[in-house]
Amino acid sequence: MNENSKLLEKFDIVSKFCTSAAGLALSAAIGFSTVYFSHQAAERQANAQIETLSLQKRSSAAQLELSLMPVLTHGTDSERQFALSLLASLVPEEAERVGSIVIPQFKSEQQRREATQTISAVPEKKRDQEFRQLIQNAAVYRQFSLDANACREYFAAYDTLSEVERKGIATEIETARREYSRGQFNDAAARLQMAFNPK
Repeated sequence: MNENSKLLEKFDIVSKFCTSAAGLALSAAIGFSTVYFSHQAAERQANAQIETLSLQKRSSAAQLELSLMPVLTHGTDSERQFALSLLASLVPEEAERVGSIVIPQFKSEQQRREATQTISAVPEKKRDQEFRQLIQNAAVYRQFSLDANACREYFAAYDTLSEVERKGIATEIETARREYSRGQFNDAAARLQMAFNPK
C-alpha cells in the first residue's frame, strides 16, 4: 500500500510537470505564431503600399510622356529639346528611348548637341531615382516596424551612391551593418534613417 502511494505520488508529480511543460510549450508556440503571422501581415501591407506608390509613379510617367508626344513629334527643335529635358528629368528610363528617335530629326546642329548632352546625363538621373525609391521603400517599412527590411533598402541605397557620396556616411553605415548582423534591427534602421535624412 505504501509503495503504491509512492508510485501514485511520483506519477502525480510527473504528470503535473508534463502538463506545465506542455502548457508552456503551447503558449510559446501560440506566441511565436502570433508574432510570425503579425509580421507577415505587416510585410504584405508594406509591400502593397510600395507597389501602389510605384504604380502611381508609372502612371504619372506614362501620362507625362503621352502629353509630350505632340511636341516631340511636331514641335520646333527648341520645343523638342525642352520636352526631352523634361522627360529626362522626370522619366529618365523613357528619355533614352525617345531621344534615340527624336534627336536625329533635329534640324539645328547645336540643338542636337544639347539634346545629346541631356540624354548622356540620363544614367545619373536613373541612379538618383533608384536611390530615392529605395529610401522611400525604407521609410514605408519603418512605418510598419519592419526594421530588417528597412535596413536592406538603406544598404541598397548606399550601394547606388558614388564613392565621394559614400565617404560622408561610411562610418555610420559600417556601424549599422554590425548592428544588423547582431539582430539589432531597430538600432540599425534608426541609425541609417538619420544617416540618409539628417535634420
